[in-house]
Amino acid sequence: EAEGGGVVMTEELEDGAVVWKPNPSNLEIRTSTAKVLRSADCGKAGVTIGDMRSFQASQDGRDWPKASRSRRKKYVHLAFCRAAGERVTSGFQKKTAYAQPWARCPRR
Repeated sequence: EAEGGGVVMTEELEDGAVVWKPNPSNLEIRTSTAKVLRSADCGKAGVTIGDMRSFQASQDGRDWPKASRSRRKKYVHLAFCRAAGERVTSGFQKKTAYAQPWARCPRR
């Protein structure tokens, strides 16, 4: 959610396309059926809609012609970490990368 109240939804589809949907009409239905795994106040991270749009564009098509379920989950994880300014960590990765190299925020 942006400061002005607008909402943007991004996700990776099965075909590897990464979509960007401002103010989607079905957001309320999707959020009511979704399982919440993490949440954060992203306002303090200083990430703009433009930053997130650039991130989305950089990820689009990287898994073409097909993205596995785990790969699509990883995209969501990376997008969340980018928005929250958090370190990207996983129990399956040996190295730690940063969603934002310039903002080394500790994991919450």
